[in-house]
Amino acid sequence: MHLDEFLQIIGEFGTFQRRQYFLICLAALYTAVPILCSVFLAATPTYNCKIPAEYVSSADRAYRNLSHEELLNLTIPWEEKDGELVRSSCKLKSWERDNRTGNGTYYEVPSTSDNNTASIECPLGREYSQEIHTSTVVSEFDLGCGNEWLVSTSQSVFFVGKLVGDALSGILSDRFGRKPTFLVAAMLSASVGILTALSPNVIVYIVSQGLQGSLSGCIFLTTFTIGLEFVGPSKRNLTGFGVMYFFSFGYFYLVLFAYFIRNWRHLALVLYVPAYLFGLYYFVLPESFRWLLSRRRTEEAEKLIRSVSMTNINSEPDYETIKSVIEDKDEAVTSTRTYTPLDMVRTWKRTALTINVCFNWMVNSMVYYGLSLNSAGLGGDLYLNFTLMGAIEIPAYTLAVFLIDKVGRRMSLGLSTRWLQQATYPASPSMVFLRGGCIKEIDQRGLSWTVWEGLHRGSVQIRNSIMAILDRAPADKFKDKRVPSALSSIFGASEQ
Repeated sequence: MHLDEFLQIIGEFGTFQRRQYFLICLAALYTAVPILCSVFLAATPTYNCKIPAEYVSSADRAYRNLSHEELLNLTIPWEEKDGELVRSSCKLKSWERDNRTGNGTYYEVPSTSDNNTASIECPLGREYSQEIHTSTVVSEFDLGCGNEWLVSTSQSVFFVGKLVGDALSGILSDRFGRKPTFLVAAMLSASVGILTALSPNVIVYIVSQGLQGSLSGCIFLTTFTIGLEFVGPSKRNLTGFGVMYFFSFGYFYLVLFAYFIRNWRHLALVLYVPAYLFGLYYFVLPESFRWLLSRRRTEEAEKLIRSVSMTNINSEPDYETIKSVIEDKDEAVTSTRTYTPLDMVRTWKRTALTINVCFNWMVNSMVYYGLSLNSAGLGGDLYLNFTLMGAIEIPAYTLAVFLIDKVGRRMSLGLSTRWLQQATYPASPSMVFLRGGCIKEIDQRGLSWTVWEGLHRGSVQIRNSIMAILDRAPADKFKDKRVPSALSSIFGASEQ
């Protein structure tokens, strides 16, 4: 008897599976943290050059009781940016020294309306507004005025780490088990999160982001796999999308803490340290019985199958039934071979499917992460924008469930791609560039919310369609169920 047939008897998604599935969904919620927290940790406040004390004393001497706004008008030049006149962030007016005064150093103070005064680079560095954020990576490490590339670099390093971690996670979970891989990755993620919060300089912060990226994929992909391997075939679509719903809830979890904690170091600690609680899963989360059967750990698999049956239907299966499940040739892979990404290109049919899926996934990831990581690009309130980005995904997942069941996987992928194309079209004159994990608008108007929403929903739909195709890949293209899992991991198959 095949395991799927046995699950149809004792319950494809019974009490036992629902308990384990909830634990898995909590892990999926956490995976939103390392991917998206840089939106708040590395937010860029408004800033300008620090005003020298001599300028302040000279201005006070010439104009009594100056407000801060008036002092900025005297010391910071104005410049045109995107068709608007704004204060320069990186320039300071160069005042002439007043040689007529003998006591102290004073300067000739220009008129508040004089914008023709020569300017210089910030001699004392920059001062950052604390109106929204008390402290961020940008403000603490002074990453303004030509150093912005370090923020983009940290995001790029994260995704390089994610690429490596996603590819390795399938190999590690096949070799050592889903549960050990998840537990080790979760504990390391919490520890690296503490390293992030204690970063003494931007280099350590960037390195911690790379490590965090390599761990985030391991956490999600292993738990996602366990979630699907515990349920019967008719429930896999539902449970697959359920995990993704919880990833969207991670947006709300993240923004809740970010709204009340405006110091990036404190926020990092609050977000990452709770991952240590996943250590309790050692006692409550069982190993996948499909993995146990594939590794011929029959005693553990039998014990787990009996536990599932007792919990779901309060009855233990007879010995012959369990023996038929354990000895099923489709489920009991006697080879100890561990599959790698190379198995995705061993035949021409498999190679063609791999290239097609990888290309679609790459484009989708560029759009999705580009939008998600640049929530501030919408203008307005960052926290509201970020909340809406997470909320948009909920109806997108709901629609994806309907489309995949009703019109099929390939048609869903085609419709989603068309949707994304239509959403992108209004923005095409403004030349959207995707670079370093951020989306940049080369235009005076910026993306409208309608375009932004369409892009985001379209990318979510494409991702879901690809995942469904991988899950139901034809047998002649993927002989082993774990190969689609390895393929999906290359571009972060579960997170988005």
